[in-house]
Amino acid sequence: MENKIAVLSREVANRIAAGEVVERPASILKELLENAIDAGADELCVDLEQGGCKSIRVVDNGRGIAAGEIGLAFHRHATSKMQSVDDIFHIVTYGFRGEALPSIASVARIEMTTRSRGSLSGCRIVLDGGEIESQQDIGCPEGTAVKVTHIFDHVPARKKFLKSVAAEQGACMEVLVRIALNRPDIRLVVTSNGREVLRVPHTAELSERLALILGEDTAGNMMPIAGRRGDVRLSGFISRPDYSRANTKGYYFFINGRFVRDGLISHAVMTGYRRVIPEKRCPVLVFFLETPPEDVDVNVHPAKTEVRFRNPRDIYDCVVEAIVAKLAAVPGGERGLYGKQPEQMETSYHRRVEEALKRYTLVMGGNRPTYGDREERRQGSSLLNLWCDSVVRQGEETIPDNPSADSPRFSILDYLGQVGATYLIFSGGDKLVVMDQHAAHERILFEKIRSAAQKRTDFQQALLVPEVLSLSPAEYEQFIQSRDILAEAGIDIEPFGGNSLVLKAVPGPLANLSPKQFLPDLIDEVLAGGKTVSSAALKEKLFAVMACKGAVKANHILAADEVKSLCAAMDATPFNATCPHGRPIYLIYHQTDLEKLFKRT
Repeated sequence: MENKIAVLSREVANRIAAGEVVERPASILKELLENAIDAGADELCVDLEQGGCKSIRVVDNGRGIAAGEIGLAFHRHATSKMQSVDDIFHIVTYGFRGEALPSIASVARIEMTTRSRGSLSGCRIVLDGGEIESQQDIGCPEGTAVKVTHIFDHVPARKKFLKSVAAEQGACMEVLVRIALNRPDIRLVVTSNGREVLRVPHTAELSERLALILGEDTAGNMMPIAGRRGDVRLSGFISRPDYSRANTKGYYFFINGRFVRDGLISHAVMTGYRRVIPEKRCPVLVFFLETPPEDVDVNVHPAKTEVRFRNPRDIYDCVVEAIVAKLAAVPGGERGLYGKQPEQMETSYHRRVEEALKRYTLVMGGNRPTYGDREERRQGSSLLNLWCDSVVRQGEETIPDNPSADSPRFSILDYLGQVGATYLIFSGGDKLVVMDQHAAHERILFEKIRSAAQKRTDFQQALLVPEVLSLSPAEYEQFIQSRDILAEAGIDIEPFGGNSLVLKAVPGPLANLSPKQFLPDLIDEVLAGGKTVSSAALKEKLFAVMACKGAVKANHILAADEVKSLCAAMDATPFNATCPHGRPIYLIYHQTDLEKLFKRT
């Protein structure tokens, strides 16, 4: 068959264009909310069914659409927000392309009722698959109400890629959280399946909203921040150094009021925090960056979540300087966090700036003091003997004595010492063995928790005083939707009003840990995974995260008796060559390997 160039049909072109804008129900919700805000609404009511997979309804009190223009609103590239090419470089609204409504209409069914301010009557229009079914005058309040149903019925291939209801609702809640953080002047009410899940009143300051939106625990660990560099102004909140998460989901960047994901700003954040939080941990922060509209290009991504800066160095410097200044003002910060080597810090800083700017150009066209380190070391060391001895005592009753075939017998090796307060060194005959203490303890705890869960013996331990956790709306929904899986993994939770949960029991080996040390990471690393894994695999991931949080950490000095307990437990633990995440637990260097290293062969 000869391939000939031909113009695509209107239907196919619209579906392709819609795929760039409408990825999932949360994309539809985002576009509808932004349209409402651009229309001057200060009250928004949102109703979701089945996490937005079945229907989404948004009601606002904005200016509405005149009856004579409602049909135009569903024509591609029809907009009231731009008139000339120059307007592209002075964007001050959320939407401007005129693609949202026609894109949504081409993949779903839309019912819109609207009445412009001052009009005697409103108008109702219904579209299905991009085609108008009916349009009529109707009596209704001022503002606009949009209901979207039969989502992706016209593109079943896209519907197959939707995640679980819990995951899709979590994505919708994240969109709502961004709106609520960015616009404290807007009243927001959200219901899901007839149940109110979020109510945020008008507030004068963002600080009044943080607890409602991010949860009291997170809000209580955040500090205000401000900075300026040239025409760039920064305001917002950052978390204290001893409060961090496993990933960057706690990053909320707003450029001139628009939420964005930006690698340059993320790099600047980690540069500012690099000496005060552990590796592979990320802070929680809400940043509002203001810059002249002509200095930022918001038209580089269909969903407008990525931008390009004219002066990226000013953005980078403003973020880093503000973070460093704030952290240095924390009690003991100047001495305990940043040390007394400003020359070294300045050299390292400029090196990281150049690295970040090079990455930005390509993409767009040791010794670290740690908060709580001493206390964590004391707690981890005191618990290590208890947990490892428990494995050895229970023997075959809990964990079968079935170590890997090639695994050395650690209890008969000669312990030589510890390197970097992380690696344990042993000798035995003609070999040298190096063990990662965290990875070893992690595997021991993982097998203990998994075996106890399977046999339901000595599995759960009730907390003497149940702990109340205040979460963000999205986190709360993820916990509730995963409640049964969590119960099978040994975590007993119950709703406690609002977005709070009460934790009543945890797996036995974690009873001595504060729930705030591991529950946030359960959300970030496990519960947000949607339906991509089975329930059995999900439990395994839960066990792995819990074992990681409970295991002795790197940079902890172990006493000789603790090393002895760890070795005995390793000998009684199956699959002890790797940790639950697949990293090696130990390395063996035979005499021949050493001779090659020293060039004796």
